[in-house]
Amino acid sequence: MSEYIVISTVGTSFLRKNFGLLANPPASQLNKVSKKDPRDRECGSEINSIHLILAKQNWDLQSTRLFFLVSDTEEGKWMGKFLEAYYCDKALLAEAKLVGGLTHYDPKKFSRTGLRNLVLELSKIVCDRINTDEAKKYCAINATGGYKAQIAFAAVVGQTLNLPVYYLFEEFNDIIKLEPLPIDFDRDLWITHYGLFSKLSKEEAILENEIDFKEVDSRVRDLLDKTDIDGKYYFAMSPILELMHQGFLMRWPQNVKLASSSIPLGERVQLKPSEMPHAPKGTKEFAEKLAKLEFIKKISSIKFVNALQTHVLSRRDTKEPGEIQVQYADQNKGIILALKTTAKNDEEFDLARECVAKDISD
Repeated sequence: MSEYIVISTVGTSFLRKNFGLLANPPASQLNKVSKKDPRDRECGSEINSIHLILAKQNWDLQSTRLFFLVSDTEEGKWMGKFLEAYYCDKALLAEAKLVGGLTHYDPKKFSRTGLRNLVLELSKIVCDRINTDEAKKYCAINATGGYKAQIAFAAVVGQTLNLPVYYLFEEFNDIIKLEPLPIDFDRDLWITHYGLFSKLSKEEAILENEIDFKEVDSRVRDLLDKTDIDGKYYFAMSPILELMHQGFLMRWPQNVKLASSSIPLGERVQLKPSEMPHAPKGTKEFAEKLAKLEFIKKISSIKFVNALQTHVLSRRDTKEPGEIQVQYADQNKGIILALKTTAKNDEEFDLARECVAKDISD
């Protein structure tokens, strides 16, 4: 492993205590802090906690990279620049990242946009650098500084991504490690709504008429953020749904491979010609697209249904353990297709379902 990573939330109490609001940190003041023991309370909770984390992990400092998630305020930007300068003086790589919308001046913006962007920024840092469970051993989240909601949410993000989370209470002399909770989101719910999650995650908001709520599970529907703009309703991904989406993306099955199908591509789609006049428009083309996935052995129809959404179904046929069922619809009618795959166990089946869900949403 060539790089160790600590991602920290950041507050502004250090600025208020030491320099006053928005004062430019002169070199003399920076030097004054740099000369202090990093455990000294006057260095601030961010510096205190990072020192304890690095000491506890016993990481090579020259191979450690620090990321600071700062609030969308002038004070937050100040803190980001100060921490970058402090650790640069210590010959450590440090980078501050502004979390858009994370501001106490607008509570709605904070809860809808700020916390969601906190999830996205944190997930991006981790995703860009950590793609195996082994690599996660070299990453830690420091949830000591910042707004209380920011700290709490950063802790939940870390536990969802199965990363160690540390917190330094102001009266303690040692840092607390928060162990991952033995709970998880509903994977079937995520796979079923993968297309919606993917669309909402990529776009800031979408109009109400772009979502057909008839087939959206109430557990997802009730967690969407709804906003009225000039008489039009827009929906956006809430922070908790974004966390669910990013968490599962981060935990895409590792070290699991699906065997390639031995069935020639031209023989994989076995739809009944007599049924096609009654099937949703584009059924054959849809099946042919899915058939190109290397692990598909056969695609056949099960039954017609009254449906408007295209998605992977959560149901599983115990008699056909490698079979995935997909509902295809053309905004008028639907059909359920059976996709026989090369999956031989639960891990391979989960990977196959996620690959199919991704292919459908692309």
